[in-house]
Amino acid sequence: MATATVTTNEMTDYWDAGFLAAEAKPGSFYDLNKLPAITQASHYRRMAVLESLPIGDVADKVIVDYGVGPWGFACVFPKLHPCRQAIGIDLSPEAVRISDRLSRSQTFPYGDRFRYLTSTGSAIDLPDHSVDIVFAGESIEHVFNVDAFLDEVHRVLVPGGTFIVTTPNADALLYKAHGERYCHNAEHVSLMTYGELRALMDGRFDVTAARGFNGSFYRTFDGVADETFATAWTAAFEQRPELATGIILMATPKAVHQPRRARETEFHHTSPALTYTGAWDKCTLHGPLTAAVTPSPESRVRLEFEGDGLIVFLWSHPWCSGVRLTVDGVALDRAIYSPIGGFVQQRWLDLQPGRHVLEMASTDAGEPAARGTNLMFWKAIAIDRRSPEAIA
Repeated sequence: MATATVTTNEMTDYWDAGFLAAEAKPGSFYDLNKLPAITQASHYRRMAVLESLPIGDVADKVIVDYGVGPWGFACVFPKLHPCRQAIGIDLSPEAVRISDRLSRSQTFPYGDRFRYLTSTGSAIDLPDHSVDIVFAGESIEHVFNVDAFLDEVHRVLVPGGTFIVTTPNADALLYKAHGERYCHNAEHVSLMTYGELRALMDGRFDVTAARGFNGSFYRTFDGVADETFATAWTAAFEQRPELATGIILMATPKAVHQPRRARETEFHHTSPALTYTGAWDKCTLHGPLTAAVTPSPESRVRLEFEGDGLIVFLWSHPWCSGVRLTVDGVALDRAIYSPIGGFVQQRWLDLQPGRHVLEMASTDAGEPAARGTNLMFWKAIAIDRRSPEAIA
């Protein structure tokens, strides 16, 4: 099982605060009527596509709902409710508390056969091959280390088990045409395109169904789209998920894949392990989320870390142009401009085990729309996937 060393709980605080605020407003978790017509239609379209998936009788199944939120086990997927055991998991302790209370206060087909756990996804506290179905609804984009999460899903599933995932598609057709990423924001630390998701899935799972649905036309039009148009648009691209705003995949674990144990060490931008040179400041991204920011390409940040992988989280923004990331002297230049603020990440998952050095500096990526050359660094996660003996 994976282990995680966490040095900051900013994102947990972010989600907890949001759920507590919503809980204080009766009915706010379920009041779809206050949302735009296309959001309402998309909610029901996703439920309809999930309902159509051939998962068979679940009466004897152990089922996990990862990313359960405060809505209770499999709120959008009631077909899972008559299971033998319902397990809801979320990274937010407040979401888990609210869902647990909901399951206890109402009557569901799973009765008293439920429990709730907290997990960021990199380590799931369940035995090997103990779960028949894992449902991750609109949650994988919130997971810091998607590779570790998918390995954990593979590990806990029984041979021939079922994994169902729904997530936004960063390359949704009309957003891509406008030079934007769909659902690019502070919540989605691992937002992916359809191709990126399939690349991560296909090495571990055999995908048996791939569907698309739409939750948006384009952000400037969504608020005025009428109900008839919204309902029709949500059903577009069902057979072309690479074009849709939403993706639904159903898959089974590959027998040949061997999930790998991982240790994670998190370096928040305030970590004493980081060395800053030049002009740096601290800025607020959203709510409790903060980052280290510099406007100067002469400024640097340096991190020495141990392991065989690294994930770096940066903020993409109209004032950002590009970044040069150097690991062990090998430089990578990346454009990070975005007209809308949100997280992007850069991953190195095939480093040689041992000690490594990361250095970062802002660059001018030649994006004419960029208003500056800011570098906004949130955190890095070092990954060590060596054998337990080597890690100990």
